[in-house]
Amino acid sequence: YVSVLIVLSKEHQINLLISENPRGCGPPPEITNGSIAAGSLQQYQHGSRTEYECDTVFKLVGSKEIECVDGQWSPPPSCIEDKTPCGSPSSIPDIVLHQQDQLKFSHGNEILHGCKKGDAGSMRTKCLNGEWKPLPLCDCNLFP
Repeated sequence: YVSVLIVLSKEHQINLLISENPRGCGPPPEITNGSIAAGSLQQYQHGSRTEYECDTVFKLVGSKEIECVDGQWSPPPSCIEDKTPCGSPSSIPDIVLHQQDQLKFSHGNEILHGCKKGDAGSMRTKCLNGEWKPLPLCDCNLFP
Protein backbone atom coordinates (compact mmCIF):
# COMPACT_ATOMS: atom_id res chain seq x y z
CA TYR A 1 0.00 0.00 0.00
CA VAL A 2 1.06 3.57 -0.65
CA SER A 3 -0.34 6.32 1.57
CA VAL A 4 -0.89 9.75 0.04
CA LEU A 5 -1.76 12.86 2.08
CA ILE A 6 -3.36 15.80 0.29
CA VAL A 7 -3.65 19.00 2.33
CA LEU A 8 -6.31 21.41 1.08
CA SER A 9 -5.82 23.85 3.93
CA LYS A 10 -4.68 23.67 7.53
CA GLU A 11 -8.14 22.53 8.66
CA HIS A 12 -8.92 20.07 5.84
CA GLN A 13 -6.96 17.09 4.73
CA ILE A 14 -7.77 14.00 2.70
CA ASN A 15 -6.02 10.68 3.19
CA LEU A 16 -6.01 8.42 0.15
CA LEU A 17 -5.08 4.77 0.39
CA ILE A 18 -3.91 3.46 -2.95
CA SER A 19 -3.67 -0.29 -3.18
CA GLU A 20 -1.53 -2.01 -5.76
CA ASN A 21 -3.24 -5.36 -5.09
CA PRO A 22 -6.84 -4.61 -4.14
CA ARG A 23 -8.50 -7.13 -1.85
CA GLY A 24 -11.72 -9.02 -2.59
CA CYS A 25 -14.78 -9.07 -0.35
CA GLY A 26 -16.65 -11.73 1.56
CA PRO A 27 -20.42 -12.16 1.27
CA PRO A 28 -22.36 -8.89 0.94
CA PRO A 29 -24.15 -7.61 4.06
CA GLU A 30 -27.63 -8.98 4.74
CA ILE A 31 -30.54 -6.54 4.82
CA THR A 32 -33.84 -6.78 6.69
CA ASN A 33 -36.84 -7.65 4.47
CA GLY A 34 -34.66 -8.17 1.40
CA SER A 35 -31.99 -10.36 -0.20
CA ILE A 36 -29.29 -10.54 -2.88
CA ALA A 37 -31.14 -10.87 -6.21
CA ALA A 38 -28.80 -13.49 -7.71
CA GLY A 39 -27.93 -15.23 -4.44
CA SER A 40 -24.84 -14.63 -2.37
CA LEU A 41 -21.35 -16.03 -2.96
CA GLN A 42 -18.64 -16.56 -0.33
CA GLN A 43 -16.01 -14.47 -2.15
CA TYR A 44 -16.11 -11.56 -4.59
CA GLN A 45 -13.30 -9.88 -6.52
CA HIS A 46 -12.45 -6.19 -6.20
CA GLY A 47 -14.83 -4.28 -8.52
CA SER A 48 -17.58 -6.93 -8.35
CA ARG A 49 -21.13 -5.63 -8.16
CA THR A 50 -24.30 -7.28 -6.89
CA GLU A 51 -27.94 -6.21 -6.58
CA TYR A 52 -30.51 -6.41 -3.80
CA GLU A 53 -34.26 -6.92 -4.04
CA CYS A 54 -36.93 -6.43 -1.40
CA ASP A 55 -39.56 -8.87 -0.19
CA THR A 56 -43.04 -8.49 -1.71
CA VAL A 57 -44.58 -5.72 0.41
CA PHE A 58 -41.41 -3.64 0.84
CA LYS A 59 -39.89 -0.78 -1.14
CA LEU A 60 -36.15 -0.43 -1.85
CA VAL A 61 -34.55 2.78 -0.61
CA GLY A 62 -31.08 3.68 -1.88
CA SER A 63 -29.11 2.12 -4.70
CA LYS A 64 -30.05 -1.51 -5.42
CA GLU A 65 -26.43 -2.13 -6.47
CA ILE A 66 -23.38 -2.32 -4.21
CA GLU A 67 -19.71 -2.68 -5.16
CA CYS A 68 -16.71 -4.42 -3.60
CA VAL A 69 -13.90 -1.87 -3.28
CA ASP A 70 -10.62 -3.16 -1.85
CA GLY A 71 -12.19 -5.53 0.68
CA GLN A 72 -15.17 -3.33 1.64
CA TRP A 73 -18.73 -3.28 0.30
CA SER A 74 -20.34 0.06 -0.50
CA PRO A 75 -23.38 0.78 1.73
CA PRO A 76 -26.38 -1.49 1.01
CA PRO A 77 -29.94 -0.22 0.48
CA SER A 78 -32.75 -0.78 2.94
CA CYS A 79 -36.24 -2.21 2.45
CA ILE A 80 -39.06 -0.28 4.07
CA GLU A 81 -42.77 -0.92 4.18
CA ASP A 82 -44.37 1.39 1.65
CA LYS A 83 -47.84 2.33 2.84
CA THR A 84 -48.91 4.17 -0.32
CA PRO A 85 -52.71 4.12 -0.69
CA CYS A 86 -54.49 2.67 -3.73
CA GLY A 87 -56.86 4.48 -6.03
CA SER A 88 -60.42 3.30 -6.64
CA PRO A 89 -60.55 -0.20 -8.17
CA SER A 90 -63.65 0.83 -10.17
CA SER A 91 -61.37 1.86 -13.06
CA ILE A 92 -60.21 -1.77 -13.48
CA PRO A 93 -61.98 -3.21 -16.55
CA ASP A 94 -64.89 -5.68 -16.21
CA ILE A 95 -65.03 -5.84 -12.39
CA VAL A 96 -67.90 -4.91 -10.11
CA LEU A 97 -67.37 -3.99 -6.46
CA HIS A 98 -69.37 -5.86 -3.83
CA GLN A 99 -68.90 -3.00 -1.36
CA GLN A 100 -68.83 0.82 -1.11
CA ASP A 101 -66.38 2.46 -3.51
CA GLN A 102 -63.89 5.12 -2.30
CA LEU A 103 -61.47 7.48 -4.01
CA LYS A 104 -58.58 6.07 -1.94
CA PHE A 105 -58.05 2.82 -0.06
CA SER A 106 -55.40 2.55 2.65
CA HIS A 107 -52.45 0.18 2.45
CA GLY A 108 -53.64 -3.21 3.75
CA ASN A 109 -57.34 -2.69 2.91
CA GLU A 110 -59.14 -5.53 1.13
CA ILE A 111 -61.98 -5.25 -1.34
CA LEU A 112 -64.62 -7.75 -2.39
CA HIS A 113 -65.39 -7.78 -6.09
CA GLY A 114 -66.78 -9.92 -8.89
CA CYS A 115 -66.90 -9.86 -12.67
CA LYS A 116 -69.49 -7.88 -14.63
CA LYS A 117 -70.07 -10.84 -16.95
CA GLY A 118 -70.59 -14.36 -15.70
CA ASP A 119 -70.59 -15.42 -12.09
CA ALA A 120 -67.19 -16.15 -10.62
CA GLY A 121 -68.44 -15.37 -7.11
CA SER A 122 -66.71 -12.90 -4.83
CA MET A 123 -62.97 -12.45 -5.00
CA ARG A 124 -60.67 -10.59 -2.58
CA THR A 125 -57.93 -8.19 -3.56
CA LYS A 126 -55.63 -6.26 -1.20
CA CYS A 127 -54.05 -2.80 -1.45
CA LEU A 128 -50.28 -3.28 -1.05
CA ASN A 129 -47.89 -0.36 -1.57
CA GLY A 130 -50.25 1.52 -3.88
CA GLU A 131 -51.13 -1.53 -6.02
CA TRP A 132 -54.04 -3.98 -5.99
CA LYS A 133 -52.69 -7.51 -5.45
CA PRO A 134 -53.53 -9.87 -6.91
CA LEU A 135 -54.71 -7.56 -9.68
CA PRO A 136 -58.45 -8.17 -10.19
CA LEU A 137 -58.84 -9.73 -13.61
CA CYS A 138 -62.05 -10.72 -15.33
CA ASP A 139 -61.50 -12.58 -18.56
CA CYS A 140 -64.66 -12.17 -20.60
CA ASN A 141 -63.69 -15.30 -22.60
CA LEU A 142 -64.04 -17.39 -19.43
CA PHE A 143 -67.48 -15.99 -18.65
CA PRO A 144 -69.43 -15.55 -21.91
